[in-house]
Amino acid sequence: MLLAVATLGLIGFRFGALTQAQSYRARPARVAGERVLAQHFPAGRRTTGLRDRQCPAGRAAAHRAGGHPGIAAVSPPQVKGDLVLLQGTLAVPPDSQAAYTVVSQVRTAVHAIPGADAKVGGSTAINADVQHYAIRDRNVIIPLILVVVLIILGLLAAGGGRAA
Repeated sequence: MLLAVATLGLIGFRFGALTQAQSYRARPARVAGERVLAQHFPAGRRTTGLRDRQCPAGRAAAHRAGGHPGIAAVSPPQVKGDLVLLQGTLAVPPDSQAAYTVVSQVRTAVHAIPGADAKVGGSTAINADVQHYAIRDRNVIIPLILVVVLIILGLLAAGGGRAA
């Protein structure tokens, strides 16, 4: 009964990803700087990098990424040996769910290029991966732990009843 009353405090509690500004308790200068940057530069000023192993495939990756509506701009390819680096600027805020969706869609598009070993990275891609795996862990590992604890408690209760 006490546990049920204690869970009433969760009513209205929001679950979900935090923006970079929401991840601080105080208001550091970094948050003010982010707001100033947002007023003068595109929403996705943080870049998403595409790395590819072959130059022709790199051009195809640039074309696919640049053609995505969530990418505002793609830099000219920087070639070093058989590696190509592209910098893409997101058209949406980099710490939003929309940005994570863009990263996922661009990954799908560039992975479909034959012969390309394309990787999509950058801070937005890292945050999207962390969020994805945190949700997966929450949905898989926590219930698994609870089942194991329930089994152990059941075994202890069954063993304790025989000893008495």
